[in-house]
Amino acid sequence: MAYHIACIRFVMLIIVISLATACNLPDSNAIHTVDNKATLTLSATKVTQNDTTEVQLPTKTRTIQPSFTPTLFPTSTIIFTPSLTPTATLSPLTSPSPVALDSSSTTYLRTNISNIVEFVKKCPNEDPAYEILRKSFIILKDGSPVGDIPCSNTFTDMPINDFTNELITVQVMRIAYYLDTGTPNYLPWTSMNLFSWMTSRISGINIVTEPGQLYCCDLIEGKRYLVQSIQSDEQRKYKQDWTGLWNTLAYFAHEIRHMDGDFGHVNGCPAFPNPDDPAGCDSNYDVNNLSTYGVQYWLDNALLTGDLDIGISCSPATALGNMQSLVTDLNYQYRQRFVRDIPPLVALPPQPYGGPCYDSE
Repeated sequence: MAYHIACIRFVMLIIVISLATACNLPDSNAIHTVDNKATLTLSATKVTQNDTTEVQLPTKTRTIQPSFTPTLFPTSTIIFTPSLTPTATLSPLTSPSPVALDSSSTTYLRTNISNIVEFVKKCPNEDPAYEILRKSFIILKDGSPVGDIPCSNTFTDMPINDFTNELITVQVMRIAYYLDTGTPNYLPWTSMNLFSWMTSRISGINIVTEPGQLYCCDLIEGKRYLVQSIQSDEQRKYKQDWTGLWNTLAYFAHEIRHMDGDFGHVNGCPAFPNPDDPAGCDSNYDVNNLSTYGVQYWLDNALLTGDLDIGISCSPATALGNMQSLVTDLNYQYRQRFVRDIPPLVALPPQPYGGPCYDSE
């Protein structure tokens, strides 16, 4: 009898030791106890992209754009004061499950960009439209006109020290110039093509050495200019890929849309829910009267659905990742910027991603 009891006690001791060891295994998302206080540690990754700084957590992303909280405006700045009353009411994301696209009913609109990956490899100064780009969209640096903008060999492989904000700007406007379907009214907010609309509203951009500037607009000699600070190597490196250039193009369109009317920002959206938060929201999403964030959302969604086919599917190695990035931005960045009438969640579309590939024609 004593032998059996001893065996049982030994087995129980082994179990206790095993449980104690298992409970002390390290976990990247573990609950740690220090001085009888439990704290939950979540792994987080800080990702810096071209015009935004994102802090990504496992379940959501909050993005803060400095263009809406500038610390200093020059005296010549045009400041848009929203007529809407800011609200602290949080509009819940009550949208249905992600809506998958039906390829059988999709209408793709072909643009003059047949393969965006190959398109951005070409230096802007090698394009026949280069003079049009430079004359239509003036580039200033600290208020003075910029002369020749060097670019050689392959745009996407330029040494980062030579990869300037001036060069990035010309490439961004080159994308805008060729983002034309050849059909009228392909953009819901204007009857013009994208390039003509942008250049009809402002004269160009003023790239400044003063840090932290990102807004529209400075008034210089009676003309309006976007303002953007010289960016870090990391930010500019991101724009050697077409997705970074597209991000900047959408930002330009956002700021230029302010020229079309009273599209001031408020708070009360999921990204900025409190009354003392920065005014980083639009009141609603209305495709018949797109706001500034509405324009950004529409442009990204148009690439996803193929409403603007820029040949994403022509590069199979990157097409899926590009589509997943668009889905993430639409669902967890732009949808967070509307107080009401939030567009529905989107899902990964069927192939061909972003529309058919016409590159081989």
